[in-house]
Amino acid sequence: VRDRVDKLGFVTPEATWLRGPLGDLAADAFASREFRERGFVNAGAAARRLDRHRRGELTAGNELWRALCVELWAREFL
Repeated sequence: VRDRVDKLGFVTPEATWLRGPLGDLAADAFASREFRERGFVNAGAAARRLDRHRRGELTAGNELWRALCVELWAREFL
């Protein structure tokens, strides 16, 4: 089992979460002045990708989740 390359740990459903209520939190975060000013992530691109993800035009749950986590971390610790 230890040597299996197809083994994954606990896989979280980011794509599903971001198409539900968590998508509202992400949209608010990506639209915030602080998010834009921090410049860690291109705010306009993140908002557009989130919108397309929520409409089902693409699957970008993992990258959007990471951008949201960076912003929530920054709000807490910076």
